[in-house]
Amino acid sequence: MTRVLIVDDHEANLYFLRSLLEGHGYGVDAARHGGEALVRARQRRPDLVISDLLMPVMDGYSLLRHWRSDDRLKAVPFVVYTATYTEPRDERLAMAFGADAFVVKPCEPEALMAHVTGVLALQARGALPSAVQPPQDSPTLLHDYNEVLVRKLEQKAREAEESEQRFRETFEQVAVGLAHVDPDGRLLWVNAKLGAMTGYSRDELREQTFWALAAPEHRGAGDAARQEMLAGVRALYSAEKRFRRKDGSFFWGNVLTTLARDAAGGAPYFVSVILDITERKRLEDQLRQAQKMEAVGRLAGGVAHDFNNLLTIISGYSDMLMTVPLGDADREAVSAIRDASERAAALTRQLLGFSRQTILQPKVLDLNAVVADMAKMLHRLIGADVQLGVVPGRDLRPVKVDPSQLDQAIVNLAVNARDAMPEGGSLRIETANVVLSEAHAAAHLCQPGPHVMLAMTDTGCGMTPDVQARIFEPFFTTKEISKGTGLGLSMVFGAVQQSQGSIDVESEPGRGTIFRIYLPAVDEQPAEAGEVARPDSRGAETILLVEDEGGVRELAARSLRSRGYTVLAAADGVDALRVAESCDGRLDLLVTDVVMPRLGGPELVAKLRTRYPHIKALLMSGYTDDAVVRRGIGEAGDAFLQKPYTPHGLAQKVRDVLDV
Repeated sequence: MTRVLIVDDHEANLYFLRSLLEGHGYGVDAARHGGEALVRARQRRPDLVISDLLMPVMDGYSLLRHWRSDDRLKAVPFVVYTATYTEPRDERLAMAFGADAFVVKPCEPEALMAHVTGVLALQARGALPSAVQPPQDSPTLLHDYNEVLVRKLEQKAREAEESEQRFRETFEQVAVGLAHVDPDGRLLWVNAKLGAMTGYSRDELREQTFWALAAPEHRGAGDAARQEMLAGVRALYSAEKRFRRKDGSFFWGNVLTTLARDAAGGAPYFVSVILDITERKRLEDQLRQAQKMEAVGRLAGGVAHDFNNLLTIISGYSDMLMTVPLGDADREAVSAIRDASERAAALTRQLLGFSRQTILQPKVLDLNAVVADMAKMLHRLIGADVQLGVVPGRDLRPVKVDPSQLDQAIVNLAVNARDAMPEGGSLRIETANVVLSEAHAAAHLCQPGPHVMLAMTDTGCGMTPDVQARIFEPFFTTKEISKGTGLGLSMVFGAVQQSQGSIDVESEPGRGTIFRIYLPAVDEQPAEAGEVARPDSRGAETILLVEDEGGVRELAARSLRSRGYTVLAAADGVDALRVAESCDGRLDLLVTDVVMPRLGGPELVAKLRTRYPHIKALLMSGYTDDAVVRRGIGEAGDAFLQKPYTPHGLAQKVRDVLDV
């Protein structure tokens, strides 16, 4: 078997040559530089040598000169295989020193094998170039060799310097934090981005361990993985961790760590890449918050329809009982029933409010006027030991919001502030025109541009960052079980977002809290205050009442009849069409539930108006999440009454619709 000695300082080149030659039936020995090649060749003389030129310890030119001066080796064919010395002058020098072929990398395997077989064939015929033209070793050649060697070393030095510069530029300018960390966690080398991410200088970073930069809950994470990498049983470690900045704040980082060793195979070190994912985490938290609110909102919407029907019956008959003569004990009992139903109705509104399932009835409002109107009530609400201050903005632009939702949001924030100041303090309500930037809008999922700010600042106990991160979650509360439901701030959050606005909070433990609500400014002007509603609205018109819940239908019919109206009752839309068909007189108003079997309220309105074009309509529902509700009310433009309602509330709404 023909044996070939391959000489190269790169493992990849040795692997390629060995695979190629062995695949063609040759035996192969390998050496990593000229000195090792001479030792191996003298121990076992090869039939052919293939050698690189630029190598450590002894380069290919020196190996070639020693080869041709050794009596046992000088007849062995020598093929130069180089990627560095590729100029004609380099080839002439190699051939003068006794090379039999000069092959430039990269070379196709078939072409390289053609050179091998060609050289061996020339040897068999005694026609090797080194045999025909004996090697030269004149001072001129040595001078040329020195020049070539110096030129290549200078070229390699420049390439190494350029490579080092490119590495440093990449290391410093890459948009992720980079660090070399020894097995004990000491930072050996860091880039500028890691300093910017943490707020530390390079010198400050080198004075602490990489593990200490992690938040306390994440410091032990990854210890086992690093030991596995040191043991060679794991290639890399990846994790998401919180890191502490110099100012004490935290950011989220995605860390990818691998193990590296220096070129000489010395002490290992870890290479860690840290990508700041704080913004992604914030968006994930917003998504989880939205999903929680959607889930609870679906639950609320699912029970709201039936629950509000029951509350309508309870509160309605309680109101009726309060109008008849009762003893003190009986009146107190009925009052307690009515109060309980009102609290249950408020809880349902809160559930629907924070889940953004309430049907809005927006109006153009002046926030200064709203705050001024509520100031007296807020004084009573927060107590004498909390000082209330109002700072109205000048030339405040109008906003378009649901008044009841806005009032409830202000009340909830005031209650929250009061509870944060058990020993007293101050609450300041401030309004101002602002313009939200693109960055703010992107962070709060709202539209940029002109807004009106409503800020409520207290001097209470403040909140930790962990509490701030959860304050808008439904049912999250730091209060005692009997002191809060955890729905107040959730309702504020949902109401603000439903009005296309945004809300943020600024707080520190012991330094109070600021809630800022931003509502889109509008060009419309607030409506003038209308007449005060009559305390008991009566009438003589004919009303078609459609309600599928028998108890609610009976209560509404009884209440309206007691106020002088003629009421025709129907159990659903189909029944209502039958009743209308048999009615000989005029129908003035349709009062109908929205979601009913067989035929819903909006569809009933459309059908009735083909026969009664001028009939007015009042839609009612206790379930606001149904798509039919939103589509029906939005398209018809008719009045809407949210369940639960009181008999007095129903009568006033009926009178308002009839008088339009």
